[in-house]
Amino acid sequence: MLQVVTELLQQTSRLLSAMLAHLDACEAEADRQRVEIAKLTQELEDTNAGIIALYQELDDKSIELEKKNAELKEATRLKSEFLANMSHEIRTPMNAIIGVSGILSRSALSAEQIRLVELLREAGRSLLALINDILDFSKIEAGKLVLEEVDFSLTGIVEGTVELLRTNADEKKLPLFTFVAPEIPALVRGDPSRLRQIIMNLTNNAIKFTRKGRIAVRAELTDAGPERVTVRFSVSDTGIGIPDGERKYLFKPFTQIDGSTSRKYGGTGLGLSICKHLVELMGGEIGVESEVGKGSTFWFTMPFKRVSAEPPAPLIKEYLRSKRILIVDDDPGARDMLGLYLSSWQIPNEAAASGEQALEMIKQQADTGAAYDIALIDSVMPGLSGVELAAELKKDPRLAGMRIILITAYDYELEAEDAISKGFDGYLIKPIRQSSLYDCLTGVIERMARGAEVAPATPAARGRPAVAPLQLDVRGDGLILLAEDNAINQMVTLAELQELGLTAHVVGDGNEALKALSRHNYALVLMDCQMPELDGFAATREVRRRETGTGRHVPIIAMTASTMQGDRERCLAAGMDDYIGKPVELNELREALQRWLPARPLAEGKGEAGDKEKTIDLAYLESRFTSEQVLAILRTYITSAEADIQALKTAVQSQDPDAVAFHAHSLKGSSATLTADKIADLSRSLEEAASSLDWRSAASILEQIEQSFALLESYIRDKLPEL
Repeated sequence: MLQVVTELLQQTSRLLSAMLAHLDACEAEADRQRVEIAKLTQELEDTNAGIIALYQELDDKSIELEKKNAELKEATRLKSEFLANMSHEIRTPMNAIIGVSGILSRSALSAEQIRLVELLREAGRSLLALINDILDFSKIEAGKLVLEEVDFSLTGIVEGTVELLRTNADEKKLPLFTFVAPEIPALVRGDPSRLRQIIMNLTNNAIKFTRKGRIAVRAELTDAGPERVTVRFSVSDTGIGIPDGERKYLFKPFTQIDGSTSRKYGGTGLGLSICKHLVELMGGEIGVESEVGKGSTFWFTMPFKRVSAEPPAPLIKEYLRSKRILIVDDDPGARDMLGLYLSSWQIPNEAAASGEQALEMIKQQADTGAAYDIALIDSVMPGLSGVELAAELKKDPRLAGMRIILITAYDYELEAEDAISKGFDGYLIKPIRQSSLYDCLTGVIERMARGAEVAPATPAARGRPAVAPLQLDVRGDGLILLAEDNAINQMVTLAELQELGLTAHVVGDGNEALKALSRHNYALVLMDCQMPELDGFAATREVRRRETGTGRHVPIIAMTASTMQGDRERCLAAGMDDYIGKPVELNELREALQRWLPARPLAEGKGEAGDKEKTIDLAYLESRFTSEQVLAILRTYITSAEADIQALKTAVQSQDPDAVAFHAHSLKGSSATLTADKIADLSRSLEEAASSLDWRSAASILEQIEQSFALLESYIRDKLPEL
């Protein structure tokens, strides 16, 4: 028993020893873990301190970022303010330069004086173009450039824009060519102003960097879908070319390939950058292909929306398709362009690359009894020139029935005047419009059929037309108030108003304007915005406050050199009715006045002094025709005039200069024949506005034509109830 107890005690002792050893080990592990926990706790505390420091650093960075953003906003504001002030300060004297030179160019000057004045005017326009480039770039950079979407004639934009640059090309004796693929829709929807800006910039550059050769502007269809079309535009020259390594700088702002102070060609280095931004904003691409010493081709693609109701395609007169035409030009591009136009009209045509080749081809065809009907002959070719070729052709009696048309690029007035004596039956001027080519061919062929002599039309003079006084109803005291603090601008605007047949009072600040308005019932106010003492905005707000409850509202037009984004909105918000940016062009001033002053009503009473100017001279018609004939003539006139006016509304809306020219010419001729001089004069002005692509003026003039015609028709029906 004792032995059993002893063994149990021994076992118990061993167990206790093992337990104690285990407890010692656990205690040691616990000590180790406590040390580890303390270490982790310290690390956690250190991490928390780091996080707190990081948060503090982030807070500091956030505060710094907010400060930087505020500084950036302030810098942007100051930049915009600087550009606006710069624009204002430069435009103010430029208003005088361009305005005074415009007035001088319309006065009695010698040829040399006119040339000098035009040089001055062109210099002013060049400076204005530089300012506009800078402002456009600023708007693009700020994301504030707004694109418009209107229906327009792509052919009219391309041909009209290039034709505007013909004078620049003529000075360097560079022929200009345009080609618009006939399959391009007659109307597309997009931004015609920005498209014109791109084409003008690229074509101007081509003229600038080309000494000899030619400039070709093309528009070709690359994709046509049910809703959109894509057009590829290209401007090719035979100029200096661009080295491969320097093309990467072309479309970067403020960068020029030749940046030296002795560089031959000027410019800001902004034009191509603006073109790139505009093309990309409009969903297209732009690029360049070039070879040093041989020339460059700048191209861009652009998508346009299709117009839902496209106008019908022009009818090609059937007799044209039975004629054979020979194109004679040493320039392959010119031959191709003319050939493509003729082929699109299904007119058989062939081409010769020289006068000698043309003479041989013409005589060979004459030998077979199948002579060409018409030859289109370029005036300047190596070897046998166009004039010399015409002389040779006139010697051959077998070619008596063939008509020859001169194609000329510069010095065209002299060549056109001598065209008949040189043996030509008509002439075309490069860049050749599709419509001009078609009209020339039909005119020559129709005269051939009548057996009449064909004489080229007298080319339009390059001088500036005289300004026709406005026929406006200047109510109230019959005066306009001009609020302008700059003495030169006062003189320019007063002179322009005088040219338009209007009278004005002048004041130098807003306070004087308010005093003048309290003394006179002005028909309209031309208000400068930045004036001492009281500016135009504050003066306008006070005018509107005084008018409250009186029923009066004098039209106020802002005349300001500030042209930045939001300036127009600021003027309208102040209570002004309209906005003209300086420098103010005479046509812009005319257009604004016509918008806010009604047309003068027609004079009453048959045979009064105003009848001939504002209606028609019925007494004159009745002295020449019987009563029945007068009625028939007037019925026909009213019907045809209504049709022309309706067609003009469509043409102006679609910005089609060719259609406007056709219908305005028709209306002008019929109105002048019937002594409806007011409508005839307005139609002439509409032709001029469309030819210069001034569509805002064209729309305004067309509205006056509609008003004048309505009054004229009412007058006629009142005088002749039996009509």
